[in-house]
Amino acid sequence: LIREAYRLSRHDLPGGLDIVCLPQTASEPSLDGYRESLPRLVASAEAKLKRRAMESANKFRQES
Repeated sequence: LIREAYRLSRHDLPGGLDIVCLPQTASEPSLDGYRESLPRLVASAEAKLKRRAMESANKFRQES
């Protein structure tokens, strides 16, 4: 299901990221549920990575 959700949603996902999925759900997973959550979770991870990169770059500039 996750592979199919990725295939159907890949046009909505940012490029340049390797995605590893570890589903954590108490209910039975569904294709629609994965299709809804995959873009949202990947966007959240991308934002976090960008934020960390900016913090790291700022720290490097301060040390130089």
